[in-house]
Amino acid sequence: MATVRFSQQLQDDIIKNATHMFDDNLRQARENYPKDWGKKLYDSLFSADIQAKMNALPTGFFEKIESLDITGFKNAPEDVWQSSHTKVETWKRVNLHLKLPSPLPFPPKNEWQKAGDSGYYMEYSRCEIDFHNEKFEWLHEPFKKYTQGIFNAEAKKDEFVAGVKSIVTTYTTLAPALKAWQPLWDLLPDDAKERHKKITERPKAKTSEELGVDLNSMTSTVAFNKLTRK
Repeated sequence: MATVRFSQQLQDDIIKNATHMFDDNLRQARENYPKDWGKKLYDSLFSADIQAKMNALPTGFFEKIESLDITGFKNAPEDVWQSSHTKVETWKRVNLHLKLPSPLPFPPKNEWQKAGDSGYYMEYSRCEIDFHNEKFEWLHEPFKKYTQGIFNAEAKKDEFVAGVKSIVTTYTTLAPALKAWQPLWDLLPDDAKERHKKITERPKAKTSEELGVDLNSMTSTVAFNKLTRK
């Protein structure tokens, strides 16, 4: 009997489609931070007196910047948000591009960093702030909440993708997998759908318990994604 087998390519395509279902959620989580962080960080770096003196100098004396970047905290605890499938560092490995309300003066970076301990370190692709510098204590709890939001989005994705992997590796052919979990159809590439339509196969499907995944929860995730898909 003709069948659609779970080749490595088909498994990879299904996993890729399952992963992409969460792209919008992950983007929203990474962008979910207060938009005043940029100005608050700038104010932490430069006192009101220093800002007034920089603004009093002739135009062109300092470059004007429109944003500040943060990739994490330096000298921070090695804390992580973690679940069975997901691990996100609490204080590091972010890529925040914090816009300022208007272009603001900024001293030459190398000379400014050599002049004293600003607590803001710009090295190659990293822009870190000193965890132990009291000027930035205001950011500790909000930043922790921010990375927890990223973790929650990542964990939801990883749990779902792990369930999909379990299904496509439990079965050798497509038909019984679809019988066990019909929403798998929405994750198939078009060529696999066309091949499946041309054949008939009726093996016994495995239950949620046998697969070791929550099929009802996964079904709800796919259904919600279809309803909210742009």
